[in-house]
Amino acid sequence: RRKGTSIKSTDILIAPPQRPIFFVPHLTKSSSEN
Repeated sequence: RRKGTSIKSTDILIAPPQRPIFFVPHLTKSSSEN
């Protein structure tokens, strides 16, 4: 049961940060080119 919670906590922490990290560089590059 402890492993299940650890995996879920890691998935949730890694999932949200990965999405914004990809969007941040994308928006910054678009703004710089514009």
